[in-house]
Amino acid sequence: MQTITVAIAGRQAAGLATCRRLLRQEPDTEVVGQAATCMEVVATVRKFKPRVLVCSFEICTDTDFPLLLELRRECPATRVVLLADDLTEEDQLMHALAIGARGYLGHDEIQLHLVRAVRGVDQGETWVPRKMLCKMVELALR
Repeated sequence: MQTITVAIAGRQAAGLATCRRLLRQEPDTEVVGQAATCMEVVATVRKFKPRVLVCSFEICTDTDFPLLLELRRECPATRVVLLADDLTEEDQLMHALAIGARGYLGHDEIQLHLVRAVRGVDQGETWVPRKMLCKMVELALR
């Protein structure tokens, strides 16, 4: 089995440490980089070419998600999993998924689902809660 390379990005040191700890416990996963700003994220992804980027939603919430657009253009092989808090609006998440994110987790789901989400997204799956999946299907059928 090929190692899943992962970069993590966020402004909260505790959250980054949790993600790093959970991912480093997995024998098939390697954390290759870390970033705290949009510019650092792009530089880290360009340098290490991780298969998955776990990124806090707060880093890419500028209008129209320029970070996601740049990553899609510059590093299309890297798949993005967003970490969203309770204040993140569903419409924002839908837009982020529409322009390139491959999944998201709520902060309260990190402990239970981060490793599975990273593995799933690495294998080409979309990782979203069931209620969001239903909404995505509804929009696709319109």
